[in-house]
Amino acid sequence: MQARPCTQGPSFSWPLADLLDGWARVQKMHSDTVITGLGLDSRTIEAGALFFAAQGTRQHGLQYSEQAMARGVAAIAWEPGPQAREDCLRDDLPCIRIPDLQQQIGPIARRFFRNPSQHIHVIGVTGTDGKTSVSQFLAQAFAQLGIPCGVVGTLGYGIHPDLEPETCTTPDAIRMQALLHGFFEKETPQVVVEASSHGLKQGRLNGVDVDTAIFTNLGHDHMDYHPSLEDYKNSKRILFRVAGLQHAVINVDDAFGRKLAEEAGNHTRVVPYSCSMRLAGKEPHVYASNVSASQKGTVIEIDSSWGSGVIDTRLCGKFNVSNLLAVTGALLADGHALDEVIAAVSRVKTVPGRMERVQGGRDAPSVLVDYAHTPQALSSVLQVLRETCGGRLWCVFGCGGDRDSGKRKYMAQAVESLADHAVVTDDNPRFEDPDDIVQDVVAGFSPAASYSVIHDRKQAIAHAIHQAKPGDTVLIAGKGHETLQIIEGKRLPFDDRKTAADCLGKYLA
Repeated sequence: MQARPCTQGPSFSWPLADLLDGWARVQKMHSDTVITGLGLDSRTIEAGALFFAAQGTRQHGLQYSEQAMARGVAAIAWEPGPQAREDCLRDDLPCIRIPDLQQQIGPIARRFFRNPSQHIHVIGVTGTDGKTSVSQFLAQAFAQLGIPCGVVGTLGYGIHPDLEPETCTTPDAIRMQALLHGFFEKETPQVVVEASSHGLKQGRLNGVDVDTAIFTNLGHDHMDYHPSLEDYKNSKRILFRVAGLQHAVINVDDAFGRKLAEEAGNHTRVVPYSCSMRLAGKEPHVYASNVSASQKGTVIEIDSSWGSGVIDTRLCGKFNVSNLLAVTGALLADGHALDEVIAAVSRVKTVPGRMERVQGGRDAPSVLVDYAHTPQALSSVLQVLRETCGGRLWCVFGCGGDRDSGKRKYMAQAVESLADHAVVTDDNPRFEDPDDIVQDVVAGFSPAASYSVIHDRKQAIAHAIHQAKPGDTVLIAGKGHETLQIIEGKRLPFDDRKTAADCLGKYLA
């Protein structure tokens, strides 16, 4: 719609009727009500804003409407449903009923911010594992190509490499559009967004013009939120059904990836990538025709419909080969020259908290910190370390509380199958009893498993490092880049990397 937003510096203001045109009819007496902001949080919403009262997973936003009205909101848009209490709304305030509001917030915010994503090339990355690595590798590669790149993901939001830490991988729909507007204002032509299954299902990317979608893999995770594996899959599918999607870069080594490739729309160009199967004859494609690994890194010979080349990287592991193929496919699909892509991808560096080595003395064991918190990610990392470990392989790990409890036993099985000794500890227990979490984990071990249970994470890390001998390798898994531990609602400072470094400083062979 060709509406008439009034810009005031970096801010916007809209007549209510124009802003909601197409979603709801606004009474004439309220049609010119000026909206100067949007908000979902009644605690922080500003005067003059439109408050969205949507149905949440546990509560309805109308429960907080009085607080929002007390802060001076100009209007309320609310979602009808069993938990919606209209009696709390004021007669003198525009209160607009919008069905399926949660899914409409993104498009409304898109209009409010004047559709910023139409001016930016947006790449969305989804999958159980690898989203952060792929998005960060892409941002690094764009920097090598001389292109500023915005990033929205687990490590933070901002223009790479200057990211502000955040708590959500994928922000709410209003924040998403505000971020995109900020990138547009700073003349950032490229943005990479990590698209979590929660974010996709809740419509946080609705209203974003995604140009390229990347799928990394599908594994066991988030079954506390998704009622079934099919629901989890369907959430991932959303990214590949965005109107106007130009490219779908898909890992066809993954069974669900192959399904996504088959389902792609006629107007979307599918770029399959693979570490294990020849894709010659498919147009377009990217696959690793040969991979040579050493302690110094990995040499990946690639074959593609754009030509052949060799990626020489310091990164290790089959999972990183797959991640780099995803990055290569996306860059080639977006029109960058093969030789420039090969050079840029060869220079990318490890991501904070992903196979990050903690420096110790010459005779100290090798210690690495990784974010692996799913069974498949833990297996992938341990497999790489198993191949290079000259002594015993130790793994310190735990499982988050109030999260997918079904994967806990599989985490133990993954560790037992590849590590020599496990130390089970607390991750982020949140409000769940740590003893209950540990019981779920150790239920996955066989009677022959070698493991210890040390709830205190600092003591667990110290135990593993000081018990390890020169030549051993210690993996500290689960939290990666995180600098907090969440216990009974308290966010306590804790960094696996700093703790490990302190222990290595006191290590005596």
